[in-house]
Amino acid sequence: MSQRSFPSLARLLLLGILCGTVCTIAVAESPTTYQLRFKFTPGQELYYITQNDAEYLVEHSQARQIIPHTSMTIRHIKMLSLNADGSAEVELMIDRARMTAQNEGVDSLYDSTDAKHVPTEFSAVHQSIGKPVIVCMTTRGIVNASVQDPNANVEQNDLLFLLPEQPLAIGGIWKDHFETSVQIDAQSKLNRLIKLQRRYELQSVENGMATIALVTVPLSPINSPFQETQLVQRKYSGTILFDIDQGCLVDRQFKIDEKIVGNAGPGTALTVRVIKVDRLVQADQLQQVDLTKPLVPVRVAKSR
Repeated sequence: MSQRSFPSLARLLLLGILCGTVCTIAVAESPTTYQLRFKFTPGQELYYITQNDAEYLVEHSQARQIIPHTSMTIRHIKMLSLNADGSAEVELMIDRARMTAQNEGVDSLYDSTDAKHVPTEFSAVHQSIGKPVIVCMTTRGIVNASVQDPNANVEQNDLLFLLPEQPLAIGGIWKDHFETSVQIDAQSKLNRLIKLQRRYELQSVENGMATIALVTVPLSPINSPFQETQLVQRKYSGTILFDIDQGCLVDRQFKIDEKIVGNAGPGTALTVRVIKVDRLVQADQLQQVDLTKPLVPVRVAKSR
């Protein structure tokens, strides 16, 4: 081989390296994306056990009072019919409930199976047991007003949540905006609307199960502890387990752990700790469900 051929060989080798690099970039795999959608089958019923335990620590000067509340319910979603646009009419209902509350040292117990003993503070809950609310929802979880009654309280049947519009890869984020009303101050009957945002992130997908993180934050400025007290129980954060193939919620665990100083004036404070769990249960297991036993230890609500 002549010396003249060496530069040509070098150029060929360099060209091969560059070509290999370009080819490698060209065939690099795109990240896997997942489309998250609720799936509807007419007549399908999904049952959930819901735990909602709260502890309120009220402080005034040197006095401290702990007010605990516990709530265990069985709820269901029933798919009634499909619409031409892919949405569905869905029945939401609370089937059973067991709740406890403590007020000024007096313990109250409510069990929906005992209609003869309904403490006053649980009368509104008792009226809602077994009363279906029918809504129209899309496969993304967007819920329209109640089909039966536009003023019906859909909030208590919050097993539906917003899914992203487009397929997302791991780490993908989507947001949901909503408003809530709070009283301006203790002396006024006027209310103001507060804008909040739910921020979702697709953290992982394993064996068809998507793990979604959720954080709720207010967007409107809040400079009043009195208003913050009304808002705090809307600021859930936690994780959602969603079955992609079945198109349904499997498990959800949220927490609230916040302290508001000056909620009732100087020298006062309110600490709110909440644990909320929703868990899918098979219909043939409902008779074995014991609502006296929490899904997760109640003490979780107390951990900071």
